[in-house]
Amino acid sequence: MIAAVTTEPGHDVAAHIGRPWVLLVEDEAELAGTLPVGAARLALDAREVVAGSTRTALSQRECDLLAALAARPRQVFGRDDLLAPAFQEAENPVVVDTCVHDLRRKLGRGVVETVRGRGYRLGTPLPEADGPDGSSTDGAGATADRPLG
Repeated sequence: MIAAVTTEPGHDVAAHIGRPWVLLVEDEAELAGTLPVGAARLALDAREVVAGSTRTALSQRECDLLAALAARPRQVFGRDDLLAPAFQEAENPVVVDTCVHDLRRKLGRGVVETVRGRGYRLGTPLPEADGPDGSSTDGAGATADRPLG
């Protein structure tokens, strides 16, 4: 059964990102408190990305940042836009770049797309990692991660 699940700010998932959202799900009970991240799911309460039988743990900041991107997958967010949901106490917006780097290291380079000169948006996550430490590389063996800008 396909059901539309809607939350209001301050309830369930919206509490994590501070905005209302709508998500079509197949099994409401199983997917409550999750957001789609490509073929995977972001489990907000567990702070992990679940792709099949693979579970990847995230820090609170990584989870908050990925939740903000996943809640509006087509929207491009500037660093300042991402400071509020994930880095409330941070003064320097460069912390967003560091967190994006960490997400890419854990989930693959494609999880967060850089839109040059504008910001970040949800990408096509969880490609096969080919780096020696499990990270995605640029094909020449170097970790493929560039800051915004």
